[in-house]
Amino acid sequence: DDVYPPALWELAQVYFAGMDGKAVLPGGRYACAQVLASRQVPFLRGRSLGQVCHIVQLAISEKKLLGYRSGSIVAYACSQSKAKAVCAERQRPFAAQAGDNCAVATWAIVSACLRVLIGTLPDGSNTIPLSNIKRLFRTRFQVDL
Repeated sequence: DDVYPPALWELAQVYFAGMDGKAVLPGGRYACAQVLASRQVPFLRGRSLGQVCHIVQLAISEKKLLGYRSGSIVAYACSQSKAKAVCAERQRPFAAQAGDNCAVATWAIVSACLRVLIGTLPDGSNTIPLSNIKRLFRTRFQVDL
């Protein structure tokens, strides 16, 4: 829940929009909050570190003031998060890097690759963490989901 006043978000928008494309914050929300708190950013003064973490979370997930680029947190306008959203709106695949040669997976490719992944599980293991699937498809099969 967003329990913060609209004025905080207005100031946050100005602050984060003023970060140039090279200004990066640590990729973890907690580490990002620590850096912002140490900078004594005016709209965060008097807030606990927990509140700053929550503000960072909301700035990323709901307010679209911050986003991710190469594992770091940056202004949303400079982020892969925004680029992915634009591609999704246009129903186009997102290529993370120029010259990225990964094909976009079809259902047939997904099915075949999953069979390979399941077939190579170590003895006694019968699961693949969902959080690893996209990375495995890119690294093992050069395919984007």
